[in-house]
Amino acid sequence: NSHVIPGLIHKAYLAKQKGATSLTIAGTGTPLRQFIYSRDLARLMIWAVREYNESDPIILSVDEEAEVSIKDVAEAIVKAIN
Repeated sequence: NSHVIPGLIHKAYLAKQKGATSLTIAGTGTPLRQFIYSRDLARLMIWAVREYNESDPIILSVDEEAEVSIKDVAEAIVKAIN
């Protein structure tokens, strides 16, 4: 029960500590997710407050084309942890 990336980092860290040679995650790994770095979101919010003058609402989110699979995230974490 955690956020995706910190949960996967923790799981990979524990697996490495135990000397595991693989990481098993629940599910297929195919669901897509959008991630945004908090500092990038903060910058986007400041830009919107200062520069966005439209009456239409603005969605502060990652583009759908930037979605990544849980499997890709897990593989990147495993690679980073070595």
